[in-house]
Amino acid sequence: MGYAAIEQAALALPRYERIELAYRLTLSLDGTGPPEPGGPEAALLLPAAPRETLTGRLIASLMPPPAPEAVLMSEPEIDEAWRAEIQRRLRETETGAVKPIPHAEVMQRARKLLDMLEQIQRWHNAYQSRNARIQA
Repeated sequence: MGYAAIEQAALALPRYERIELAYRLTLSLDGTGPPEPGGPEAALLLPAAPRETLTGRLIASLMPPPAPEAVLMSEPEIDEAWRAEIQRRLRETETGAVKPIPHAEVMQRARKLLDMLEQIQRWHNAYQSRNARIQA
């Protein structure tokens, strides 16, 4: 599988899986540990330079898009929007369209995600710093 196909598959992953892959790629680039099993293994088998490129593309894909012009809403409009959102979520839960997740599991996932994002941020900062030194 070529780099383009690997990149396309990686960028098509759901957000959480892109975070996990970016995390695993940063570990493999930092040499802080062997790649963890699971996920798209082909990306971890790339040479270092394409892995760096892919890691950068994954990180960029995780950044929020630029905010559109601020739309100012009045307090009553905000309250009504929240009421509608609460009703929508309540209907989804009552109909079974959405399955609630226990608080303990949510917190465990959140901690793992934050740890991964911190590692990715450290790698990204080091990568940007290295590129700045190279360009200087």
